[in-house]
Amino acid sequence: MKLVSNTIPKMLVNDMVEDYWMYIERARDIPYESGSSRLNICKECDRYNNLMKICKECKCVMPLKVNFIRSKCPIGKW
Repeated sequence: MKLVSNTIPKMLVNDMVEDYWMYIERARDIPYESGSSRLNICKECDRYNNLMKICKECKCVMPLKVNFIRSKCPIGKW
C-alpha cells in the first residue's frame, strides 16, 4: 500500500474523499434563500473577513458553510 505524505495510506485518503462528497450531497439540502440570508447575516458581522470570505471565529469558508443544513453560526447569529 502506497503512502500519502508518509503518514496516511492512499486508500484511506480515497475513502475519506468519497465519504466527504457523499456527505456533501446529502447535507446540502437547505433552500437557496436560506443560505443567502445566512450569508447576508455573516457579511454584516464584525467576525466576517470579506476579503477571504471566512469567519474569524470558526475559520470556515462561509459561502460554502451557509448551505449546509446542520451548520451553525459559532456565535449564534443563525
